[in-house]
Amino acid sequence: MWVMVNRGRERHLLLAKKPLANNDMEETTMDPNLLVSYNFTGIQNKTDLHTFPDGWKILFGAMIYVIFILSIIGNTLLFHALYCNMNVKNVTDMYYFHLACSDVTLTFALPFAATGLINGWSFSELICKLVVSLYYCGMTSSIILLTAISVDQFSTVVIQNGCIVPVKRRRCAIGACTMAWMASLAVGVPCVIYSKIVSEQDKPACCSHKIPSFFALLSICLFAAIVFCYSAILWTTVRASTRKKLRTASLALCISVAFFVCCAPYTILMKTSSDKFKLKQTFAYHVALLLALFHCCINPMIYMMSPKYRKHVRSVFCCEK
Repeated sequence: MWVMVNRGRERHLLLAKKPLANNDMEETTMDPNLLVSYNFTGIQNKTDLHTFPDGWKILFGAMIYVIFILSIIGNTLLFHALYCNMNVKNVTDMYYFHLACSDVTLTFALPFAATGLINGWSFSELICKLVVSLYYCGMTSSIILLTAISVDQFSTVVIQNGCIVPVKRRRCAIGACTMAWMASLAVGVPCVIYSKIVSEQDKPACCSHKIPSFFALLSICLFAAIVFCYSAILWTTVRASTRKKLRTASLALCISVAFFVCCAPYTILMKTSSDKFKLKQTFAYHVALLLALFHCCINPMIYMMSPKYRKHVRSVFCCEK
């Protein structure tokens, strides 16, 4: 009797004795020495099924270059507006300045990421470590600053004491910004240690798989704090009918929502996937990566929602010191 068994990409034939028809029936036995295996040509190689087309890689790489250009232009205008027309001692402006610095930090990694996506990683391992460090440093400082902004708004609108005093509030802001950059540097150290060049589809690639776990946990905790703060702000302003304070917090809320909408898909994919190689060959991974990188140029667009910032951008080229 022939028994066909599927194992992986191959089919195996097992040869067994046919049971006897008399009462003294023998037990069916299988001789492992009679195992016959052959390659089943109808099944394609597993790697080929997950190969991301080169044409799509070129398209996504070009889009990363576009994000790089938009981020440079948008954040440069924002820096210029903050420097020329805004009060540098203002706590909100201080936070937005550091957020723009975080975006620029991430922006510096984009050309290398685009080139690596199109042609494979052609740079040294040192640059690989620096690029991964820039990405996670920018992301870490951004999420900590967004949390600090939400706590600052919470103190101003809900608690209305403590850091509401201008001097103390500014000290709190300076401390929060310092902590954000120190934490980002702390994340950058393991990035340098664990990032390396590996071979993917016979092409070198820069990767680091151990950092996303920590970053995902940090994102979840800080996102919970942001949700709590803005929920309390919304509840307080609705009850007190203080629309002016709600408008003040709305810009920071939009920036926080945009950050998590852009970064959550990529972080979730990297955290939940058990096979990073397969993941990197999927369309969903590249869309999530593109969305995560896009957040570095979306913040200046959100700032333009405010009439105050639009006015400053219009006057940016007639700056007077």
